[in-house]
Amino acid sequence: MSTTATPDRFTTLADEHAPASTVVALEDHGFSVQVVGDLDAARAAVLARLPVDSSVMTNTSVTLAETETGIADAIDNGGGR
Repeated sequence: MSTTATPDRFTTLADEHAPASTVVALEDHGFSVQVVGDLDAARAAVLARLPVDSSVMTNTSVTLAETETGIADAIDNGGGR
């Protein structure tokens, strides 16, 4: 059995300035960013961006598939709209 050391930057929470600088960097590269406070708000924000009756592929997204967010389930089941 082998083990791989995980750098601290992947196992500790970001400092209070990291989210703001991430937003700026993403917007500087043409991304639209919406910061939300919790998983329910995140799910609502994602679903609000999807046109009704649109076709969305979620099967390769680990982020969307996380059961805690419920995003993939909501998309797969009509988005709750």
